[in-house]
Amino acid sequence: MGVALFRQTMANWMMYGANTWLIYLYEYLHKKLLEEDIAHADETGLQVLNEPGRVATSKSYMWLYRTGRAVVPIMLYDYQTTRAGKHPKAFLKGSQVIYMSMAMPAAAMIYRR
Repeated sequence: MGVALFRQTMANWMMYGANTWLIYLYEYLHKKLLEEDIAHADETGLQVLNEPGRVATSKSYMWLYRTGRAVVPIMLYDYQTTRAGKHPKAFLKGSQVIYMSMAMPAAAMIYRR
């Protein structure tokens, strides 16, 4: 349409839409994921620039959770500042799901909530 938009403006619009409207969809899918009996979890390291209270060289993690046997798979991302086991425990809190993760030590790869 010929309108010049700054990348920061578009990013702000995306974050506003996600935090204002898409959060309801995310919460619904999270609830549905917790109703499943199996979930997979894994994390990927990333660097976030200009994060409050952290230096730019800090490593953060994006956790991915996926249903195991659902007819329609659910995949959700969860940003965390560490790869500690407390994050999947908190994300899956209140469920009876068994989760498998390559992110944890071998002894904790399968965990029953």
